[in-house]
Amino acid sequence: MENQLEIEVLKSKEVYWSSTNQYELKIGENEYCVRVAENSNGVEYLILDLDSGDWADLEEGSHGEHGDLIVEALNDNALD
Repeated sequence: MENQLEIEVLKSKEVYWSSTNQYELKIGENEYCVRVAENSNGVEYLILDLDSGDWADLEEGSHGEHGDLIVEALNDNALD
């Protein structure tokens, strides 16, 4: 094409990002599936109810002693 204008990038930056990692864990005889959903606004921990297939928020105190152990490990980046 004739007379085509050139595009000059003056500035480029990432303004939003999102990532989800999934962990399959075993504590004693119990198995858990946990997701860590992170984005530019923060982080969310989710745990799968293996019976119903539903995801639930995983927070300290929400899923007993094992849930608290998982939350602590996630907060300490101990699973990576």
